[in-house]
Amino acid sequence: MNRFRIFIILGILLGTVSCSKEFLGADLQTTKKFEDGIKTATDLHNLVKGVYNRMNESDYYGRNFLMYGEVRSDNAWNDEGTGRFVDQSRFDMISNDADARDTWSLMYRCIQLCNVVINDVNAEGDADEIKYYKGQAYALRALVYFDLNRLYGQKYVGATSPLGVPIVTEFSNTASVAGPSRSTWAQVNTQIEADFNAALANMGSNDYSDGKYEITKDAVTALLGRHYLYTGQNVLAATTLKPLIISNNYKLIGHALYAGSWALDETQESIFEFAYTDVDYHGTTSYTYMWEKDGYKDVFGTVDLITSFDNTDVRMPFTGIYSGIKTVGLVKFPFSVKSHNIRIVHIGEVYMNYIEACVKSGTDLGDALTYANKLRNARHSVAPTAWTAADLTLANVLAERRLELATEGHRYWDLVRNGLGINHYDSNGNVSDFIAYPSNKFAFPIPEAEMDANPNLVNQNPGY
Repeated sequence: MNRFRIFIILGILLGTVSCSKEFLGADLQTTKKFEDGIKTATDLHNLVKGVYNRMNESDYYGRNFLMYGEVRSDNAWNDEGTGRFVDQSRFDMISNDADARDTWSLMYRCIQLCNVVINDVNAEGDADEIKYYKGQAYALRALVYFDLNRLYGQKYVGATSPLGVPIVTEFSNTASVAGPSRSTWAQVNTQIEADFNAALANMGSNDYSDGKYEITKDAVTALLGRHYLYTGQNVLAATTLKPLIISNNYKLIGHALYAGSWALDETQESIFEFAYTDVDYHGTTSYTYMWEKDGYKDVFGTVDLITSFDNTDVRMPFTGIYSGIKTVGLVKFPFSVKSHNIRIVHIGEVYMNYIEACVKSGTDLGDALTYANKLRNARHSVAPTAWTAADLTLANVLAERRLELATEGHRYWDLVRNGLGINHYDSNGNVSDFIAYPSNKFAFPIPEAEMDANPNLVNQNPGY
């Protein structure tokens, strides 16, 4: 087996599991040999479904990645009852942190499976269908690199020329091939943009997806707009995202149905989500179990977050409060409905990304104000006071964004990418200190095991 973890062989046999809601059982697992397993477009599609299946594991979108975005922000605090996510919430990680290692490893396994699809030349069949599945693989690879770069890259640590993560675009199971060195932050972003655009070019006007639990052209567009926003390309972000809003393909759910909609799959707001059934639900290793009173009850909403919602705002993300300030369960990822999907991007985020991009670029402000009021009206049981042009400030937009995306794993990134510091909470839910921006603590360590195995991976993040 390859000793470089970044090139971990997915196995002599490549296991894939369908990602449709009805085909997630392990008994339906299929295996393909690398040498001769890919024959048809369906084979490529099954490999792409294998990527979805890996991305929704607990070490990535099934729990950890969402938790990193909340417990390291002013949205959540950890009472450290079971010891889970303690080092992350304390901003006190070490280079051999198990979560940092396991998330990194899983992300690169997802990339390698994408590479198998992208680089394949053997599949025969409908040319457009083959290109479509390759487009899905490009888009998923872009999303994984987007997540890797912001989690392990040096953009938010104050580095003059920030490093990103290693770029791997060819699958290799050759043990003699040394692992790659770190690319710069900018180089990884260039790769992300190129992959998203390759996805759009390959997918064209076709749609061979099985539903919203597979990435579509609209989902690629939404994620590309998110990428532009994060990288400060605000005019591009606004022009990319606006067509999704005006298409009316995705509608805001009214306030009366909003809370209940999170127990449903493929709602009118959802653009892309990961599929789960009662069978493959992660249970005690799920994201929601960390917040649940009848689960580990380790993570709770901060008083600052809770008091940000007025009593007409239907987005309050918690089902209740007990023991004074400890919140109970999540509305958005209901523990009682184990088959609920995990939404990766929805039209509410697209609205907020577009509005923020307009405010930062000073463009299209009239439409941004219209959409801000439309979103706010949909989220309140009693119409709130309408914003005027004077209310369209970055501070107000970030505050509204916090309400719209609470517990979805965005808050930490919204703070650091805007150059803001973070209130750090102790195990009693009290603010213990303030971590000013930039900080070495705003990047995960490159896993020590990865650096030990790869002689070209010599640049650890500062502070580790």
